[in-house]
Amino acid sequence: MGALRALLAEQSLGLLQAQQSQMTASLQAVEERQSTRLDKLEQAVQAQGDKHSGLEDQVKALAERLARVEARPQVAADPAHGGPNRRLTLVFGGWERDTRKGLLLEQLKQALAALGPSQQLDAEAFCTGARRSVALCPFKQRPGEDHSGPRDRMLHIVQVVNSSKVTLEGAARPLWATFSKTPAERGRASWATIVRKVVLRCSPARLGDVEVEYLSGRSWIRDDQLSGMGDPPAELKNARVITTRAGPGWLDERTLARWVDVSEGLATADLSGSGRGKSCMVAESAVKKLSILGWNVGGADLHVLPKAVRDSLFRLLGKDELVLLQEVPREAEGWNHKQVAGRRVVTHQSSSQWRGTGLWYDAGAWCLLRKVSTNKGTWFKLRHLEERMELWVGTAHFSPGASVANYELEVHDHFAGLPRDASRVVFKGDVNTGFSWAAEGDEVSAVAREGKGNILHKVLMEAGLAVGVPERDQMHTPTSRPRQEGKR
Repeated sequence: MGALRALLAEQSLGLLQAQQSQMTASLQAVEERQSTRLDKLEQAVQAQGDKHSGLEDQVKALAERLARVEARPQVAADPAHGGPNRRLTLVFGGWERDTRKGLLLEQLKQALAALGPSQQLDAEAFCTGARRSVALCPFKQRPGEDHSGPRDRMLHIVQVVNSSKVTLEGAARPLWATFSKTPAERGRASWATIVRKVVLRCSPARLGDVEVEYLSGRSWIRDDQLSGMGDPPAELKNARVITTRAGPGWLDERTLARWVDVSEGLATADLSGSGRGKSCMVAESAVKKLSILGWNVGGADLHVLPKAVRDSLFRLLGKDELVLLQEVPREAEGWNHKQVAGRRVVTHQSSSQWRGTGLWYDAGAWCLLRKVSTNKGTWFKLRHLEERMELWVGTAHFSPGASVANYELEVHDHFAGLPRDASRVVFKGDVNTGFSWAAEGDEVSAVAREGKGNILHKVLMEAGLAVGVPERDQMHTPTSRPRQEGKR
């Protein structure tokens, strides 16, 4: 029995020691895991502390920047459109469309220096593109000025510039200055002029009856209100509503058509974006009777024009007939004017042309309303003095032997000069690419002989223009020939 007790005591001791060892190992493992977790928690807390310190530094830096901004003189912002307040911007104009930026700004700088208000400016004038007809000049409140200070200085400059009537070299109008308008203000003013433009085109005798309120976009003929902004009056049925930069505007087409004595829809045909469709601007019968000629002068003296016309037409040139010219003799760069056989010649020579292009017309039959120059040609807007007729005529001399890429640039540049709202358009030019003619029944269509012709034909179609086709007996007459063909 004693031996049995000794054996049990020994086994009990062994089991107790084993349990103690296992518990000790388990406790050590738990302590190690908890220690690792605590280390990670301390690292996370430290990282959060670092981030908090960084945010404090950023907030402090932002506060300092905000304090510096608030300390500057305030320039109000346009709440509707963002950016500088247009109320604090002057617009200077008087130059021809697409005047070079460098020339425009230099002439403006010289004019302001001569007139004396340069000290009133807060910044240099600038243009928004490479070629423009106006320059912009921003103003701001100077230290010590009240809020009316910038406007007072701007008003002084406007009065000085407009009263001086400074003549700009090569410009059609004297230098002028005015306050800039927001897009909404311009939209309302533009909408208000719709009625005036329609009356001027369709029934000029009614112009004295037109009243326009540019700030509100409203217009009247006598007691009839014909346009306005927002929703049309409830009693006005079928008013035309168009979205403008100032919001929706309405137009009473029916009453307007009655006042100008045209069919409803024709008076405002240009508003639809149809471009070159019928409108009251041009009488269809008058267009059919109008002859427009074209001639590449080749640098010859312009005084041979009358003889050249007689030799071609076997008669004198009609009073209403127009002649578009290419390669006129070289003259000073820009617009040039002269008289030939009692008719006026207007030409333009650009820096990229060897010889210029132009128009020969009778000033007793036509009024030249507008002229546009491109790199290789010109566009002219004319109004007939007797007929109710306006049209655009254009001409160009595209470079012979030019690569297809350069030819494409010349063509696109020229037709980009034609306004999108041009209603009647005639183009005659020396395009230096050949065409042939394909007849299918009564239809005759132009077929380009090379890639350049395809480019020109595509641009013409995109502009809404149709290629004029020859008489049947002239369909096989070449439209161009190699420049050296037949040379001996």
